[in-house]
Amino acid sequence: AGGKCMDVANASTADGTPVQLVCCNGNQAQQFVLSAAGDLVSVLANKCVDIAGWDQSSGAKLLIWPCHGGANQKVMETLEKIDSDDPEVAAQWVRDALGRKERIMGFGHRVYKTYDPRAKVLKELAAQLAETTDEGRWFRRSDIVEKIVFKEKGLYPNVYFYAASVYRMLGIPTELFTQF
Repeated sequence: AGGKCMDVANASTADGTPVQLVCCNGNQAQQFVLSAAGDLVSVLANKCVDIAGWDQSSGAKLLIWPCHGGANQKVMETLEKIDSDDPEVAAQWVRDALGRKERIMGFGHRVYKTYDPRAKVLKELAAQLAETTDEGRWFRRSDIVEKIVFKEKGLYPNVYFYAASVYRMLGIPTELFTQF
């Protein structure tokens, strides 16, 4: 009937494996590829898919979102919303956002369950840029957000979190951020 079914070619989960979201009658609806980050990336519509849950009676629950630029841009939008260089004001903003159950982008990773090693490199670069540019507030805000999210949620930053500060301090406009 009208439901959707997931078909994984060759029953593999290797990077690049084609995955099809099809109508259960067999007509193809959309095709995805498993990315190196473990996301299903739409071949046709530039969408990423994550399986939010699954059970035998109702099947898979999928989250679908635009792939490119999303994480870095969302991190920068969050840092811009904080709109204060006062550490206490910034920390309270983060606590309030978490209290409202808002998702703060740039945290957690399905492969790295501890600190993403790429985020460590970018954090060091962001700290260096903060000392040599007049845009250091982005690193300082990022540092506060990282500490509060870890304290409250136990989540580590991923590669996209500090990439946003680095990009901004290098003068790259937010609308040009991409996922790398």
